[in-house]
Amino acid sequence: MAHIRSNSLPSSVHPIILRIKEELVKLKGLEASQTAEAILIALESLKDLYTCVDDLLHLLFAQQVLVLHRREKWVDEMLNGSIQLMDLCSSVRDALSSMKEHMQALQSTLRRRRAGDPSIKCEIRSYFLYRKKAEKDLNKSLSKLKKIGNGCPLLNENNDTSMVFKVLQEVTVVTISIFQSVLCFMASTSPVTRPNKWSLVSKVMRKGTVACEGEDGDVNLVQRVDASLSTLCRHDSSKDDDVKVSQVQKRMVELEGSIERIDGGLECLFRQLIQTRVALLNNISL
Repeated sequence: MAHIRSNSLPSSVHPIILRIKEELVKLKGLEASQTAEAILIALESLKDLYTCVDDLLHLLFAQQVLVLHRREKWVDEMLNGSIQLMDLCSSVRDALSSMKEHMQALQSTLRRRRAGDPSIKCEIRSYFLYRKKAEKDLNKSLSKLKKIGNGCPLLNENNDTSMVFKVLQEVTVVTISIFQSVLCFMASTSPVTRPNKWSLVSKVMRKGTVACEGEDGDVNLVQRVDASLSTLCRHDSSKDDDVKVSQVQKRMVELEGSIERIDGGLECLFRQLIQTRVALLNNISL
């Protein structure tokens, strides 16, 4: 396959591209994390990254690259990828909103019913079943998104034209990775060892007490809430049920706050994804 040729572009790497590469390095160190704090830092770094991308797309030489190759397949794939990123961002935000609503409904049940009431266990199981279905749907969306860029042409890494495309491609890849971290946070599943099929309900019911007492950095908020809820489901009524319910409610309030902050970060990212797509379309139509 033919390499893309340069068209009177700068012979040295532009400072903005260097800035983008620096931001990419920072993000690659965060993309495997699934704690709320790490995700919020990653989303803030993504904000800085897309600010750099916007600056890049307003440079004359980057505009020349896109105009020169606007009829090529990789440009179409990049544009399609920008739509898919926006769609996935919306889907993740919808999932966070839905998770928050189900948590609030469960919190309402915990407040209204006495500790040990059998209906509490039914509500908790319903919550886990909802989570399992939502996670499967999001995992399907993520699997489709990972295909972005697989059909891209072979690019000469020493060529200034291919350098522009390469950094844009890397931005897409790291954005997908951060979305994956958010999904893994919601699923209370490791991004490295995530199973092929979601098994949240059975996993939590079997191993809930392991994470319930763990407060270290390796156990995220979702895992602690899941563990506390599973403890209520797995044990018969006892005199310390009120303490357990209070602990669950406290953790759910904390998790709800984290979900709201993550959603705020995703809202900012969505606006930047729109700006990036508009800039791409404007450049191609020059």
